[in-house]
Amino acid sequence: MGVLITGMHRSGTSMFGQWADTMGLSAGTGPGFETTSANPRGLYERRDVVEFNDRWLGVLGGSWWAPPFVKEQTWRSIDEQHLDQDRRNLDLFAAGFRDWYAKDPRLSLLLPLWDRLTLQRLPIVVGLRPPRDVAMSLNVRNGTTLRRGLALWVAYNRALLRHTGGRDFMILDLPATTRDPADAADRMLTFLRDVGLPVSADTTAMASGMETDLIRQDCERLEGSAERLAEDLDPIYRELADMHGTAQTDTVHRLPLPDWAGEALDELGEFWDLTVQLDIARNSAAARRRWWGSH
Repeated sequence: MGVLITGMHRSGTSMFGQWADTMGLSAGTGPGFETTSANPRGLYERRDVVEFNDRWLGVLGGSWWAPPFVKEQTWRSIDEQHLDQDRRNLDLFAAGFRDWYAKDPRLSLLLPLWDRLTLQRLPIVVGLRPPRDVAMSLNVRNGTTLRRGLALWVAYNRALLRHTGGRDFMILDLPATTRDPADAADRMLTFLRDVGLPVSADTTAMASGMETDLIRQDCERLEGSAERLAEDLDPIYRELADMHGTAQTDTVHRLPLPDWAGEALDELGEFWDLTVQLDIARNSAAARRRWWGSH
């Protein structure tokens, strides 16, 4: 039995992964966890899981920063032999491995794939953060424009909440969590117990160890036209934030996609296509140089 921890990038998923680890769940052995300057306490995600998700996003025609739009028929048509090979390659599916968690924001875009991979609809813990904070954080970390950062926030949450039917999930809103971390930890612990995972923890100690200074948030207003775009997303965020800490079962939310967000995602998709074409051209040129060098 396992649980997936996901949500848009920069939305507290690493902290919730750390909580799952503290509560007694395992991410398996093998490849280690990564630590970056953006998450000095660790990402709490397995490299092989991230690489697996990146590979499949590429197969489906996109990446974490250019989410592909995938038709339901495409998910159903994925060959079972490929999935069998993936199960053999991922440590999470090793014989006897149980009571695990997998954390990666990319899971938001790939839930139907993981349903087929695990042969069940696993419960999910979803990290949620205000779209302004996410857009600003991506801008500082990656140079992503505010408009595109806001569009990615919509894309991830739309993809995730389209596929919550038939499963248990809980949204943990990052501002609410930082205001009362002990309550959020208690709610997550109860949720994991209710879905059948043998977890335990001193949630008061967990809350006291939470480093809120590492969570840069409370961006009240964006500059220029980006603020008008963010205002389009305020009702969506409020609707989701109202679900904070409450277990949900078999609930599907079909979030709207503003026109400007669709246009921004199309631009990212076109940029992804160009990146792939350039990679192919570079690889072809390198192959030609090697051939001439050997003759």
